[in-house]
Amino acid sequence: MKLKFLSFILLVGAICTADAASAQQNSPTAGGNGGSTFSVLCDQGQVLIGVKGTFGNFINTVEGICATVDEILMPVSAGTTDQAGEPGPTPYVQRCPSGHAVRGLRVATGWYVDSLEIRCGRLEGGGTVSGFNTHPIRAGGGGGDAISNLTCPNALPSRGLVGRAGSWIDRIGLRCEAAAVAAANATGSRPDLRVAIRNYPSIVLNTNRITFRVELWNVGSAAAPSQRSTVDISTPAGSAPTFQQDPSFALAVGCTTAGRCTAHAQIPVGHRMVVRVTMAPPRSTAPIPVSARADVPNEVAELNEGNNLNEQELTMVVPGG
Repeated sequence: MKLKFLSFILLVGAICTADAASAQQNSPTAGGNGGSTFSVLCDQGQVLIGVKGTFGNFINTVEGICATVDEILMPVSAGTTDQAGEPGPTPYVQRCPSGHAVRGLRVATGWYVDSLEIRCGRLEGGGTVSGFNTHPIRAGGGGGDAISNLTCPNALPSRGLVGRAGSWIDRIGLRCEAAAVAAANATGSRPDLRVAIRNYPSIVLNTNRITFRVELWNVGSAAAPSQRSTVDISTPAGSAPTFQQDPSFALAVGCTTAGRCTAHAQIPVGHRMVVRVTMAPPRSTAPIPVSARADVPNEVAELNEGNNLNEQELTMVVPGG
């Protein structure tokens, strides 16, 4: 099986730009024709990683949650868009899993937008997305005769929300555009290990075991050594985690039961080793953190020793809890 990898443009401060095929486009829209037009967008090159707002019987307001995309295809929080609509009684927040961006909406509509759920895709090289992950909790009321999946074309992520709004959101859709992926800063002649926790959900509704990926990237300018390139993975007490090489990636990995995983071959520039982590989330409504730290201190001489930690958390919702 071929190793999946991202080729980096090794220019200090460079940013990859979308080609003509990835130019700005819109998804379909759904809803009524009342209100006034709105367009609430993240900055150029950023992506939408979530939506928040308020609702009652209908969706009252929408506001995008924005991120930039770093050199290992992970979103980095970058604030929010403006808000469309007029405030309603109940707040909501929907976020994509880690390493994902919004690529669609699932909405129920009539004269207005009655309810919505974001649909997310995993960020890929070139600033596109793949796959679908629908948020498990719907925001809004129970009405709406028409159910629509509003998807960005050409595997593009969303950059923001468009539509019509007054006292409620009358009509909604997505502005779609390829993300700008930051280039690696690979001056000198050393490896640079970066770690990503990908596919960790923002929310789960039960204590069934979940699976996510921990990726150890080399974004430097020399291969990272085998047997010394490591990542330490921390999960909650009582989660009974397992750690193993992700079979979709060929670079050999060995893991201890304590969560230390080691590359059994050199990690070439622009490549990654990938660990599949499976765990049972503890029963809690408090945030549930996981973390991963690359490189035992002073084990590998890196270009940057200060970028080796990644932390993610989810909110656990237990029915009846």
